[in-house]
Amino acid sequence: MSGYFDANATTPLFPAVRDRYVEALDRSWQNASSLHHAGGAVRRLLDEAREELAEALGMESPRRIVFLSGATESANLVFRHAAATAPPGAKVLLSPLEHPCVRETASTAFPGKVIGAPLDGRGIVSVERIAELLVEHRPVLVSVMAANNETGALQPWREIRELCRERAIPFHCDAAQWLGKLAAEDLGGIDWLTGSGHKFGGPKGVGFLAVPENLERLHGGPVGGGQESGRRAGTENAPGIVAMTMALQEAARRGA
Repeated sequence: MSGYFDANATTPLFPAVRDRYVEALDRSWQNASSLHHAGGAVRRLLDEAREELAEALGMESPRRIVFLSGATESANLVFRHAAATAPPGAKVLLSPLEHPCVRETASTAFPGKVIGAPLDGRGIVSVERIAELLVEHRPVLVSVMAANNETGALQPWREIRELCRERAIPFHCDAAQWLGKLAAEDLGGIDWLTGSGHKFGGPKGVGFLAVPENLERLHGGPVGGGQESGRRAGTENAPGIVAMTMALQEAARRGA
């Protein structure tokens, strides 16, 4: 008898999500940016999905959510935006356990300016050292994942979020491994939040990035269209977005 034990890499679609996904592929394939009635119906689906996702994350403003292709694109946008808006010589702080999409993007966007956060013997970031490094280096961005995909270590992201908030330093959290497994309602208070649908029973190729409340322009992303309030060009994957949102709700119903 064989089994699948690699849910941190990817997950199968929940049966109900698969049904909803197929239905949306059949009925909601039109372009949400089109001005005709069918396009408007897809636009309303996206608005509803944004509201439902914001509610699941405990987020007051659905407009903070930008739909995109997944966690890798999300991380790229976060660090490219930070680099485009940072003063010369700015530094970023991240844990050495971050996913390569975070580590490599940070190193590319901030060459020679990436500070590593020390870990304890359990592979957990030291909150005390984070506090000291924030004062010592005054980074323009801190990035610590919520849960590690290889060790399973849960990071003290709530405490780090508060440290950053006290010092007005933006905090990014890759929650790809947290979502669908643990309660999501408190994640909405994070400045920059990354999620990927296929990690919690949704389809591949769709994810989201939650941006700070008053951010109007997102630097470093695709250009050539006004989608996602002008922050990420490209026709939205409406069926995938609907399925991803339902998958997070289904995971919560099952006990995440």
